[in-house]
Amino acid sequence: VNKRTQTLFIPIRIVITKKCPRCQLRYPRREMQCTHCSNLTDHEVEELKLRYKEEHKGNANLGKLFIFFAVLITIAMAILEKFVL
Repeated sequence: VNKRTQTLFIPIRIVITKKCPRCQLRYPRREMQCTHCSNLTDHEVEELKLRYKEEHKGNANLGKLFIFFAVLITIAMAILEKFVL
């Protein structure tokens, strides 16, 4: 079999997860304890949750920015199409 063909069909690895009641993050079910917060104090878990919440806000804002640019590009393409034709 061709080596190039082999690399195109990489099997997807599905990991079954469960949600941690302490930090609300997901971790592999095969683990006995949460991989995110099992070695953290309660205060550190609260900081972890806050950090993830802030990161989520940043990702959401980035998504909104991409949508805004997509709309601008679409409008610009529509305007340029009228001038070209």
